[in-house]
Amino acid sequence: MATKTSTSVHTIETSGKHNLPDRYQDYRRSHCELEYAQTAAMYSRIDSLMGSHYAEQLDQCRSYAWFTQHTETGDIRIASNACRLRWCPICSSARSRFIVSSVQDWLNKHPRSKFLTLTYEHSSAPLLHQINSLYSHFRQFRKRKYIRKKIAGGIWFFQVKKSEISGEWHPHIHCVIDAPYIPQKSLSQEWLKTTLTSYIVDIRPIRNRDEVADYVARYCSRPAGLKDFAESDQVDIFHAMHGRRLCGTWGTGREASLRPKGQYDSSEWRKIGGYKEILSAAGNNAIALSVLQSFINNDPLDYQITREQIFGGEIQGLCRVPSDFVLSTFFGEETEFR
Repeated sequence: MATKTSTSVHTIETSGKHNLPDRYQDYRRSHCELEYAQTAAMYSRIDSLMGSHYAEQLDQCRSYAWFTQHTETGDIRIASNACRLRWCPICSSARSRFIVSSVQDWLNKHPRSKFLTLTYEHSSAPLLHQINSLYSHFRQFRKRKYIRKKIAGGIWFFQVKKSEISGEWHPHIHCVIDAPYIPQKSLSQEWLKTTLTSYIVDIRPIRNRDEVADYVARYCSRPAGLKDFAESDQVDIFHAMHGRRLCGTWGTGREASLRPKGQYDSSEWRKIGGYKEILSAAGNNAIALSVLQSFINNDPLDYQITREQIFGGEIQGLCRVPSDFVLSTFFGEETEFR
């Protein structure tokens, strides 16, 4: 059985006259059409192999949406359901935006931070074997006396690639670390002592914190872009990464939150009208138009809107958003809070 989708709240990027599609779902998919198509195809293959219902869940993501208004600030947002599947490009974008902000904050507090990458040479070993080995070696590496002395903590992210030349898998771990200058040679020796086979290490100072935060956070929920892999490889990646953590913290890195917390009271958002209802009404209803303009311009209204004012009939109560949702702080992006 497909699980119930959760709910999100976010903003559309546009200006002036709106040209929004009739379905909010279509708008969200339009920003990731190729990746979404690859994800849908992969989940269909997984469903045929496992008897699961992932494709159905994905298809329902953002399938219903309604305009809401915050009862205190007057902000206008759109609430919609979210499938929360790991490989959904829409949901993963929401997760990554939160982590980008969190990593940026952490880097600003640790100005001596460095960017570290640990990896193996390309190997013909099965992907699952390589990932298990890499995760185990990474834990051992952090426990080494020299590493504990030099690195106070950090935030790590997993990524996997495949060589276009040899066709072999290439998993690796990126880290932002709280550390002074460390010779690359010393880190390479410690990595070789840990793995017994690999000395491939890259470390460099972080000159642009925003770029680094954006780069590493793109892997926090999707360790690879499915469009870059063949169908059989996509299935291998799905099984190898299923239920596995893709990012984490240690030491001073624990100051950064990678799991959104409940920063907003979901009962404070009042339901105004359905997405399609408001778009349709905006053509001849001044109040509906004000809702749409407030939303487009990210400009809060200084008065409360009710459904009755626009459509007549019974006034709807507060919009009770289930457990977790997404509230935009960036136009065209979603930032997740739980």
